[in-house]
Amino acid sequence: MELVTGKAGVPHVSSADDGRRIAGEVGAGSYVLQTGGRLAPSLVDANTVRFATGDMIVQGRHIGITSPEDVKVASGSQGKKRMDYICVHYSRDVSGPSPTLVETVEWTVLRGTPGTDATAPSVPRGSILDGDSDVTVPISSVTFDGLTTGQPKLLIPELTPLATLGDSVSLYETKNWGVVRVGMTVYVRAVLIIADPAEGITCPYVIPEELRPSHAWSAAMVTEYGGADNSYRLLVMPDGTIKVHSMSGKTDHRNHFASLSYPIGM
Repeated sequence: MELVTGKAGVPHVSSADDGRRIAGEVGAGSYVLQTGGRLAPSLVDANTVRFATGDMIVQGRHIGITSPEDVKVASGSQGKKRMDYICVHYSRDVSGPSPTLVETVEWTVLRGTPGTDATAPSVPRGSILDGDSDVTVPISSVTFDGLTTGQPKLLIPELTPLATLGDSVSLYETKNWGVVRVGMTVYVRAVLIIADPAEGITCPYVIPEELRPSHAWSAAMVTEYGGADNSYRLLVMPDGTIKVHSMSGKTDHRNHFASLSYPIGM
C-alpha cells in the first residue's frame, strides 16, 4: 500500500501513478479535450495531414499539442482503395542493464493494404496502463480512393468537461415536462391531459442542436389507471421539438405519463 499523494521524504510519485488516477477519473481509453483547436485534423495536401492545437488523454497519459503538427502519409495507388491510421506511438526505455525508463510519444502511421475496399490496418496489441513499453494508439483515420486522399477523421471521442455536465444536467423542468441530460444521454418526460388531439401538445422547450437525436424517438403513454395506451405517444423530433400526439384523434381527460431516453446524436 502506498500513500501516493502523501509526503514520503523522497520523490515517489511516478507517471504511472498519475496515469492510473487520470484513467480512473476520465476513462481508460483515449479522448480529445475541449482545449485549443481540439486536434481537428485537416488535409494540407495529398500527403500531409495537419493536426490543430489541443490536448488528449491517451490511456491515462496527458499529451499536449501547442502548435499545429503535420504528419506525412504515403500516396494512394491507382485503382485501389486504402485506409491508414495516424497514431500516437508511446515508448518507455527499458533497454540495457540500467534502463532510463524515460517515456516519449511521437506520431506514427499504420498503413493499410490497398485493395478493392479501404480496410483498416491491424493495430499492435499493447496498453500503457498494463505497463507495456511499446504502445500504438490510433488517433485519426485517412482513406484513399485511387490517387485521391480523403478528409482525415478523428477516431477518439471528445471528452465533455465536468463543468458542462454539471450545468446541463437539468435542462428544463415544469409540472408537465422534464428534460435532463446525464452524460451522453437525454431523458424526457411528460405528464399531462390529452385535451386537444387535433393539434397535439407541444413542449415550450426546444432541445439545443448539439443535444438532439438524429431521428425521431417515441414512447407510448401510460394512463393514470395504469397500462400503456398506444393511442397517445410522446415524441422527440430531430429538430429538437417535444410533443404529445393523439394517434386516435380522441380527447382523453385522464392524466397521461410517458418518458423516454436517447443517446445524443443517435
